[in-house]
Amino acid sequence: MGTASALVAVGQESNSASAIERMPAKLRTEEGKKVYGKRKEIAESVFGQVKANLGFVRFLLRGLKEASGEWALICLVHNIKRIYAYLKAEGEGGD
Repeated sequence: MGTASALVAVGQESNSASAIERMPAKLRTEEGKKVYGKRKEIAESVFGQVKANLGFVRFLLRGLKEASGEWALICLVHNIKRIYAYLKAEGEGGD
């Protein structure tokens, strides 16, 4: 399949084009750039916070079940820290 067949008009994605072929065309649109840019704000910052604030760099346990439990614990700690920071800020601002 040549590169010319991967070019698709915006909003007219072909069912024959794979997701890998459609993604570059989608990212070239203004809406695509805007939506893709939000990834930094929404999900990826959480992983950076977990790595920086909790020092998490790798799973210590092996296996999907064990790693899932470890990740759940890390998420719990992250959320408790966020709630604590929020309540602390509310207490300081409300006095």
